Amino acid sequence: MADPTFLMNPEPQWSACVEPSHAGLFDPAFLRDMAGLYRRQFDGAAVESNLLTQPIPLSACRFPQATEVAAQRSGFDLPTLLVPRGGWNGAYVALAGQDALRRGAHWADRLTVANPWGLSWEGNRSKRGGRLIWSAVQYLCARGFAVYVTDVGKIHVSDPRFAKQPALVVAERQAFVAEVAAVAPHLWITFGGEARRALAGALAGAGRCLALPHPNAHGHIPRDFYGTEDGSHASISAALCDRIAAALAGMERTTA
Repeated sequence: MADPTFLMNPEPQWSACVEPSHAGLFDPAFLRDMAGLYRRQFDGAAVESNLLTQPIPLSACRFPQATEVAAQRSGFDLPTLLVPRGGWNGAYVALAGQDALRRGAHWADRLTVANPWGLSWEGNRSKRGGRLIWSAVQYLCARGFAVYVTDVGKIHVSDPRFAKQPALVVAERQAFVAEVAAVAPHLWITFGGEARRALAGALAGAGRCLALPHPNAHGHIPRDFYGTEDGSHASISAALCDRIAAALAGMERTTA
């Protein structure tokens, strides 16, 4: 079902955010094609979850070590841009996850593309981690912000024995640093320690990052962090939005 509240991956805004930073990793034409597919899926043209994950042809890969990576279970998550259909204030808030995780036998034994938390598919927006991320998206868009969703790690390889060559590590790092500069959001929100650490190294200034637990964290971790009495989605979601509100208010005070 189409969501009348948001636009997903609208042009030219999406390309302006993604292409300058990711063209060194993948063919921009492939990136645009996938952005369009996820846009159509989000708008209700297709609801099958299997349209979320697509193979990446080797011909679309520009990153070092591509032949080795593409031959095994590996992944890249295409950054997602969500813009309110009305009342956009022209500013971005960016949500950063850790990597394009491809864990489990249901993933193909090859390089695939999806998008962070699978937000283009309605089913993922009601699942555990995606549901919490979607709460943040809804909160921010309702306040006029466009929301950019990405991973700090660009190429994930499932096999822990796989060794990335220095050239690939550098290419991923350069892509993320360029992404930070291209998006230039009002605020970064990181989910998970790895994302927080990567962003801290890429940001030039302080006070622009809100660090939160991974959305799939459970048990005492989210309760302790957010100070809630229980770990229900309603409680954690409300506390998460309160943290975002406080971060935005704090930035307004420092720039006033």
